[in-house]
This record gives sequence, C-alpha cells and structure tokens, in this order.
Amino acid sequence: MYQVKTLENFPLEKLYQTFMKAFSDYAVPFNQDFSQYENMLKRRSYQPEISVGAFQEDQLVGFVLSGFRKIDGQWTAYDLMTGIEPESRGKGLSNQMMTAIMEAYVEAGVEKYQLEVLQENTTAYHLYEKQGMTIRRSFSVMQAQKELVPPDKSISQLYFVEKLSPAEWDLMETFADVADSWQNARQSVENVAELFDVVLAKIDNRIVGYGIVERATGDVPQLAVAKNARRQGIG
Repeated sequence: MYQVKTLENFPLEKLYQTFMKAFSDYAVPFNQDFSQYENMLKRRSYQPEISVGAFQEDQLVGFVLSGFRKIDGQWTAYDLMTGIEPESRGKGLSNQMMTAIMEAYVEAGVEKYQLEVLQENTTAYHLYEKQGMTIRRSFSVMQAQKELVPPDKSISQLYFVEKLSPAEWDLMETFADVADSWQNARQSVENVAELFDVVLAKIDNRIVGYGIVERATGDVPQLAVAKNARRQGIG
C-alpha cells in the first residue's frame, strides 16, 4: 500500500538516500555526495511544499521534486527530478505522483509547468505526453576531456571576478540569443553564487563577453559574447 503526499518538512538526508537508489541505473551516472546534492536542489530552487513523494509505510520510495519561480510574469514550476526505486516501479506510482503534483500546483497558483527529459528515456517522455505536455525545444550537452587551451587570438582582456553585480547581469542578458535552461539561468547561478567563478572579457574597459564555471565540477552554465563583438576569438 502506497501513500502519496507532499515533501514539506521531509529531511533532505532521507531524500538523498532515495535519490541514490532511484538513479542507480540512470542513463547518466550520478556520483554526487550529499553536499553536492543539497547544492543542486538549492541551485534549482527546490520547493518541498509543491514536491511529492510516494511512501510505503514510512519509507520514501519515489518522488517528484519541483522548483518554483516567476518567469516572464508567470509563476512557473519546474520538475527538478522524478524518480522511483527499482523495486517499486511498474506499480502505477508515476501516474499517482503526477496527479498529486498537479493538485499541489493548482493550490500553489502555478501557471506554467516545464521540465527536461533525456530523449532516450521514452518511458518518462510518454508519461509527460499523457499529461498534455509538448516539446518546446531541444538541448545539446557537450563535454570536453582535454585541458583548456588558450585561444589563438583575442582582442579582449580577461578579468576574473567573484560574482556579477545586478547591472552586469542585466548587461549579460542582452548577449543571449535564446533563454537559458532552468538550471543554467541567472537565478540558478545566483542561488549558489559561491560555487562559481566568473571571467569577463573586456575591450577598452567595456564588457563584451563572459563565462561562468562551477569550480568543483567544471560545469559551464553560461558562456556568451556580445552580438557586435563575435567572431573575433573572444569566446
């Protein structure tokens, strides 16, 4: 017998334990320790009040975790991750949790719901499709296994800073061609700003490009060059 309820006041340590079991066979390996997991939830604006868990007696066996932000004037929920322990799959828990999460969203005033899913994860894709969700855009994930090589040429000078000021952030946002994904957005970086290094590219003391990198993992959430300064080696 399973019970589905919100995760308000549920300990993160126990959530982490279930997360590790649920993602033990995931297509992309997760090797996060608890501190890294906690930072990930903070970065993505985790809200336990609109997140749900499936419990067998008092044991958490599955979850749908949500973030919550106002984007373009709409209160938006984001599926941080959905997982079920292997031994509890195939018992209808995904549908039960999706029904419960939608009820929580209505009560919280959510106006828009978004998520990302691996293209190879057809089971999850069809679950979200049944909920009426449609594909809006696709992302590519890139990884380099080599040392960073300085550019052959660049007309800019580079400066490292600990964090960006609000005015700098506002300027950087004009460099973008498309909106950032949830976990790479400005608020995500600001939520855990102490984890990142920032490099600014300047010409005549004018910022023309920037990059942000997570110190511990090498994750690059943002990298952009001003539209009128591209194709000059700055990136």
